[in-house]
Amino acid sequence: MSYLSTCRKNRIHTKGTRFLHGENIFHSLEEGAIYPGKTKTTILAQAENPGDIGEILAGEITQIIDRYDYYQSCTNPQNVSKGGNEEDDEQYRKRMEEIPESFTSAGSEGSYKFWTKKVSQLVNQVIVKTPRPNEIDIYVYGFNEQITTEEKEAIKDFLTNLDRLPLNDLVTIKDPEIINIDLNIDYYLYDNEIRNVETIKSSLLKKLNLHFKKIQIGDNLNTQDIIRIIKNEDIKKCEITSPEELEITETSLIKCNSITLNYRGVE
Repeated sequence: MSYLSTCRKNRIHTKGTRFLHGENIFHSLEEGAIYPGKTKTTILAQAENPGDIGEILAGEITQIIDRYDYYQSCTNPQNVSKGGNEEDDEQYRKRMEEIPESFTSAGSEGSYKFWTKKVSQLVNQVIVKTPRPNEIDIYVYGFNEQITTEEKEAIKDFLTNLDRLPLNDLVTIKDPEIINIDLNIDYYLYDNEIRNVETIKSSLLKKLNLHFKKIQIGDNLNTQDIIRIIKNEDIKKCEITSPEELEITETSLIKCNSITLNYRGVE
């Protein structure tokens, strides 16, 4: 959140100041100070109630509940992260598997993964790298979308203030390198096929989209997996015409922007 003030003296805005958007109340997580010669300050804020609050775009939060002298206006400079609902069974299972790592005080990879997901329900994937001693790069990605800057700052603040982890670790929260692709496939049916072409295409698109949603940071584009999905639909022959060979690193993430299925007839 950004405050705008007209006061010429130091103004300290207390932690817990509340803001309003529709039925959602947000409160500041830190103090904000406006010094002489300055007219605004920026602080972190979060929703009062947990859960998915939907999309709130930059500039849409403009109401303050706890007004103060010389206050002029407020707004959110960036989109608000959507929040997360209660975890499902699969998320719960993964978190239970990671709990033993949380007890370590050695700053292990598993410990950083556990606490990163603990502080933010928006994080679905975590990769921890140590490029140099005591330098910890944590790559995070959400549920088919990148994590906002505010959320990454909140994760970093939590981790660096956590007494279970080494005090001398320099933690940086990063986005994975997104490798955007467009998938193009030519396919042929058996000459005795009785199913409608559009029905087949719709089923293939659904399964391929699900496949790409499950891709993890560092995964290569496995063309054999894609061919297997297509063959399981009783397709006689298929050819992946694009993309060509990709260069994937341990911190890259493939994102499929479009899938084009070209029906080339029967054989």
